[in-house]
Amino acid sequence: MKAQSNLHRKRIGCSGFTIVEMIIGLALAGVAATVVFSIFISTQSMYYDTRTQMVSQSDTRVVLGMLAQEIRSAGSDVASIGVERLITCAGDTLRVQSDLDADGIIESATEPSEDVTWYYNSSNNTLMRSTGAGAMDVMTNVRAFDLNFLDAQGQVLGPMPLSSADRKLVRAVRISMVVDVDDGIQRNWTTTIALRNDAVVN
Repeated sequence: MKAQSNLHRKRIGCSGFTIVEMIIGLALAGVAATVVFSIFISTQSMYYDTRTQMVSQSDTRVVLGMLAQEIRSAGSDVASIGVERLITCAGDTLRVQSDLDADGIIESATEPSEDVTWYYNSSNNTLMRSTGAGAMDVMTNVRAFDLNFLDAQGQVLGPMPLSSADRKLVRAVRISMVVDVDDGIQRNWTTTIALRNDAVVN
């Protein structure tokens, strides 16, 4: 009788989980896993979104740097051959010339090209660069591209396209761009580039 009583006590004192406790534990573990997974997916998505935006902004800076360099070099004429720095000035088109190697010849088919046209193709939202070697896509996802040409007082010249006389008055070019940096996110860029070389006066 005493042995049965001790056995009964041992069984009562055994530790363990009931089915209800196990179900609750599994449910809590599932909720915790869902929360952790959601945070992971959200963080990963934010990382890729941020990275995409940074790459797009970096690309835009590079393109604007290229365009700025060619605007600043426009009209370079060490050999004094009478280079006309601005050939076309329109709201979405700019053609510049320069004699970068000072050989007295405007060469457009080799790089760096000495006769370059930048223009906006609105049909596919692409900024283009054209030389004697052909046209190439420089940047896609460009929602708007606008050029304004400023005189020495900072006044906008017009109407577009500028006449030959007005092109000689240009002292700076204001560039405005709207670029898609991610789905539904756009970035506005505006910069003003001063021309370094004087216009040819006939």
